[in-house]
Amino acid sequence: MTLTADHIQAILQQAYPDLGRVIEVVSVNAGNISKTFRVTTASASVYILKAKPDHLFDPKATAAMHHYLAFLQDHDLPVPAIVKAADGSSFVQEGATLYEVQTYIPHEGNLDDHEYADVSAQVSALLGCLHRISLAYPHVLPGVAYLGDSKLPIGLFAKYFDGALDHAIPRGIESAASEGTAEQALLDNLTYFADTLRALRREMERKTDTMRQVVNHNDIYGNNLLFREGQLVGLIDFDFCMTDVYYLDLVEALHYSALLQRNEKRYFCLPPDGEIRVGHALDDLRTYLRENPDLVYDGTLLAQLLMAKIISLALFPLFELYPQVEERLEMYRRVRRVVENLQDLRAFEV
Repeated sequence: MTLTADHIQAILQQAYPDLGRVIEVVSVNAGNISKTFRVTTASASVYILKAKPDHLFDPKATAAMHHYLAFLQDHDLPVPAIVKAADGSSFVQEGATLYEVQTYIPHEGNLDDHEYADVSAQVSALLGCLHRISLAYPHVLPGVAYLGDSKLPIGLFAKYFDGALDHAIPRGIESAASEGTAEQALLDNLTYFADTLRALRREMERKTDTMRQVVNHNDIYGNNLLFREGQLVGLIDFDFCMTDVYYLDLVEALHYSALLQRNEKRYFCLPPDGEIRVGHALDDLRTYLRENPDLVYDGTLLAQLLMAKIISLALFPLFELYPQVEERLEMYRRVRRVVENLQDLRAFEV
């Protein structure tokens, strides 16, 4: 998708005349699916424009997401507002691209993943509030397994199980055959990961029907958390939000507070010894559950989903990030150690 500042200005002038004259359009380095721009008008107002390919983002699902954002705004959640176009719609479609305009939330920057632990209590409180409020939302947001026609996993089972089992692990097994003396070590780890995921998936299938469902943001990570003077001031990018079991967001959040280490960015911030910050995770869990005292919480299930999260996240983009076999083996070793530690821990009990 190639977009120029002049093209964006023309779209805004035609579809959003109430914004006034656009004086600056700046590309924002946020996300790798949509194209995002910061737009400044002659009145010094600032907006965010997102350009989304329609083969990945269904227009009906986009409109449903915008309706949900308006609901959250009505409940004073720190989320962006969607600016309506001149025809009253919440987005504009031109060719194969959907354009949406959001209000800008002033902030100092996004959060690096390895900095997350420093502010995880604030995130847990906001997430708990988000889920509590979503219980009153009168609509179900449709869930999908994969984003549009891509292989990017979105739903609970695709995200934590099927993406790795159907794509990443078979690709790893195929590649291992060309790695000489390292082949057996690679295969042993991949077999372990596949067996673990299959067993965990069977366990999830038995339990999901009895779990409480909320509207999940479904993309809780550093770039989507906005901070100013050390305070959490915004949660953005609800493109993947969906109604599902509340563990979907909770696992994403606790993945950071329980596991990621500041000085280990090279390997997805996973420590070489697989250390689990149990105390930190329990503090964040208590913060979350204070907002949702009526939720039935299962600490064993949370530990199991964290295992699946670690395996699926680490394996899915592995070949692009770790082309050398030695690096891949080190990543496998770290992931396996984390999973084994979680198996020994078995549960996060509060």
